[in-house]
Amino acid sequence: MLGVMAARYPARVWFALVTIYLVWGSTFIALAITVRDLPPLLSMAIRHLFAGALLLAWALPRGDREGDPIGAPQVLAAAPEPRGGTWSPSGVIIFNPDTRSLMGVSAAGGAAPWNVADAAAGVRLFPYALGDGRHYLFTSRNVSNNGQGIYVGAIESSTDVRRISDEWSPAVVAPGYLLFGRQSGLFAQPFDAKRLALSGDARQLADGLGVGYGTPLSFPFSASATGILAYWGGTARSQTQLTWFDRSGNVTGTVGEPAMHTGFTTSGNERRAALERYDLATNTANVWLIDLSSRTAAPVLSRRGFWPGASGSMCRMEPTLTRAATAPRSAVSF
Repeated sequence: MLGVMAARYPARVWFALVTIYLVWGSTFIALAITVRDLPPLLSMAIRHLFAGALLLAWALPRGDREGDPIGAPQVLAAAPEPRGGTWSPSGVIIFNPDTRSLMGVSAAGGAAPWNVADAAAGVRLFPYALGDGRHYLFTSRNVSNNGQGIYVGAIESSTDVRRISDEWSPAVVAPGYLLFGRQSGLFAQPFDAKRLALSGDARQLADGLGVGYGTPLSFPFSASATGILAYWGGTARSQTQLTWFDRSGNVTGTVGEPAMHTGFTTSGNERRAALERYDLATNTANVWLIDLSSRTAAPVLSRRGFWPGASGSMCRMEPTLTRAATAPRSAVSF
């Protein structure tokens, strides 16, 4: 680790070593002098009092000007339903406060958040800042009629976008590579950070990539600037069993097998319901229709990362599902 730090920050490493040598060495010289004339406990107390005063003088100017405790978290912006965030080297934090918006806020605070991109032109999720401080990666179902995939956007221009991959996954960058998830695998593909372009073929680095909480796209993986990768192989989702209860709270029956269910909604006439059943092995979210009278369920749509939306009437929901199966670009904007 020291060798890696020395290669990346040679001046800082040498400064730290020289500082430790001088401070540590002078401490032992001071102790050798003071123990001859002062009791050991008094000598130690003076030493710690002096060191504490130096630390306090260094830390106080860095505290919050309004009197908050030193090091307390600062609220920069509201994010009631976040879908990712990233800190750009330019000092801008780009984040999804909800499932549709992409906002930017100064990392130093003091300024109101602003819209980085208009959701009407395509929702941008899971941003990742690139090292040039001007661009970022994001995932979208469709931006400027380019279809689903991984895109590169510009912080200063909402129209400067390009699709670099048709993969449906958040993406991060390791030195020379773009990392993304595909079903349950972690993949890497050569990436030129200057040209903002991919080349060659993707290769699988690991299997058993887990899924975080929230969406089928919550792949928990990351990469450091030294090329070290970290990923989680578990899941934050738990299986549930659709169960019928009477008004007294007694179980009267079940529907289907235990699975990962989300997005339950009923029709206006309460005869049918729709829900999402997630398949961890294939990273697909299958929409199922349930006949509430017969207590039977059947899949009607399978998509990677699709959620059934609440609707006041199943009559309006069914055509939406049909159009999504035949023309996903026009029906699913995510």
